[in-house]
Amino acid sequence: MSRAVTRVAVVGAGPAPWLAAAVLAGSLAGSGVAITVITIPGVPTAVATLPPLAGLHRRIGVDSDRLVRAAGAYSLGVQFVGFGGNDFFVPFGGHGPAIGDAPFAALYSRARDAGLRVAFEDFSLNAAAAKQGRFFVADAASTAYALCDHGFHLHGAAYVAALEAVTRRAGAAVVAGTPVVAERDAAGLVARLVLDTGAVIETDVVITCTDLPALSDTWTRWPIPFDRRLIAVGAALDRLPAFGRSVATARGVADILPLVDATAVDYRFAGADDAALAEATAAAGMRLRVVARDALAPGRRANSWVGNVIAIGEAVVRLDGVATPVLHMVQLALALLVTLFPRDAGEQAGAREFNRRTALAADRLCDFHLAPLCLNRRAEPIWAALRTGELPTLLRDKLDLFAANGEVALASDETFLHDSWQAVCFGSGMVPARTTPLADRLRDAELAAELQRRLRFIREQVGAMPEHRAWLTPPR
Repeated sequence: MSRAVTRVAVVGAGPAPWLAAAVLAGSLAGSGVAITVITIPGVPTAVATLPPLAGLHRRIGVDSDRLVRAAGAYSLGVQFVGFGGNDFFVPFGGHGPAIGDAPFAALYSRARDAGLRVAFEDFSLNAAAAKQGRFFVADAASTAYALCDHGFHLHGAAYVAALEAVTRRAGAAVVAGTPVVAERDAAGLVARLVLDTGAVIETDVVITCTDLPALSDTWTRWPIPFDRRLIAVGAALDRLPAFGRSVATARGVADILPLVDATAVDYRFAGADDAALAEATAAAGMRLRVVARDALAPGRRANSWVGNVIAIGEAVVRLDGVATPVLHMVQLALALLVTLFPRDAGEQAGAREFNRRTALAADRLCDFHLAPLCLNRRAEPIWAALRTGELPTLLRDKLDLFAANGEVALASDETFLHDSWQAVCFGSGMVPARTTPLADRLRDAELAAELQRRLRFIREQVGAMPEHRAWLTPPR
């Protein structure tokens, strides 16, 4: 039996449901579809975002710069610390243009084989600026050199408040409560959500950012051993870094997110909670206050869209980390949903494409998250197991190809592109066995001169940049 979609319930905690409701309210404006946000209790935590979110903010009317300056920080990339080799930086940007037909990574590899002792990241404007406490927004000169972009670190409560204001202005209704029963119609579709408050929400489509009674699909577990999570907060840093840090410990990884008024720490680890706070404190280098503790099961739901229930965010992907924020998966899902949105509650043609694309994107995101973990050089058993364990086929093939010739083969629906993968591989100590013949066309003296010119350009550009905190507090 046909059931036209006129009511949508969006369920969850944190920024994800508000982001979803804001996007749908704008996209469905004038269609006669009413949106209700069901807010469930949750602990507001800091959010790390990737560069594409800025465009979505502009679309829905969120002023990213104002939000960051009030309660956040800019991020030029992520630094990986303590993974057993040298610390390395993965920038939200490139490492310089090709020379002729030869990609820069191949030329860098050739120069390193010839004795160059400069890190790959030193050819990134983002990395150079971040490591010196500076910040910049791309201009003509930097864009001519390479892609230069930035993400955000956002205070969870402030971000939710900004998204809530946008969503309410767009006309969405808001109800507080946790769904405890999902009542179905004769066709097996969810028709009503009964909340713990006793309220009943009639709906034709459910978009959920959390587990619901209506979700019964299976999960695919990823080969990540960290099963516990500690969220903590510390004092703000005087010299505010424009980047996040991912710090390896003996049994986990602590993500450090600097904010203008605090430092957020998200520690993922394996085993008992007893020493977790001490380990996170050592990783952050400051006293911390615990905000929350939770279990962690990295993986993804086999199907995101089942019947008239569409799972996004943490309801479909559980993969925490400053370098792989789940909020990006929310954005990808919303971009798909806007084009595939059903007219009828039981429509499934769009569901198949949605499930295929979100699964591909989630798995590729997991590959990137796994790469620095499996390339570690630490001695502890948990890290040795990560290094020697079985990897997803596409990730293993990607790393084998880079080890052979320095090339990066991208699959469909990749979030992180060539420069990011090259930064992880070179930074983790991988040395390609050979390079493309295209890299041999330049004479040694010409290549050396070009590399020196690029380093000089970066030094001059960074020297003229303001410090990050000064950028956040411009003169009035």
